[in-house]
Amino acid sequence: MKPWGVLISALMLVFSTYAVALDPPAGKAVLTLSGKISNKNQGNLAVLDAKQLDKLPWAEIKTTNPWYPGESVFRGPLLKDVLALVGASGTQLQIKALNDYATMVPLEDASKYRPILARTLNGKLLMPRDKGPLFLVYPYDSNKALQSELFYGRSAWQIATIEVQ
Repeated sequence: MKPWGVLISALMLVFSTYAVALDPPAGKAVLTLSGKISNKNQGNLAVLDAKQLDKLPWAEIKTTNPWYPGESVFRGPLLKDVLALVGASGTQLQIKALNDYATMVPLEDASKYRPILARTLNGKLLMPRDKGPLFLVYPYDSNKALQSELFYGRSAWQIATIEVQ
């Protein structure tokens, strides 16, 4: 790693331990995070709207999956970036969908596998009727281990809340 890269990493670690007030959402809430988070904007919660999520850098995952035929292109912020935004510090994520489906995801998945909170599928904004507004997508084709019921079960769609435990 270049010397300036080490410095940037060290600064990010220092600043990630301090609480930062998030801007309140200007629009309708898309995602609410709770639990072991240090950056909040509504009481003990971090409530994010579409614009706040869209300000984060987006990643793209091209992959086959059990829900759509052929290869699909998903785009959205990396889960790790959303967790960094709210200062997450736990070990597990309880992810709940609009229909109350819940799944547990180890926090380490965010950096180990780099899943995204997909906002678009094949260039179209995900709506609740087609697994939106957020769909946790892993790069299934990049690792055979990700092509399993375990990771497909973690891949919640219509995500509404994440509790950091």
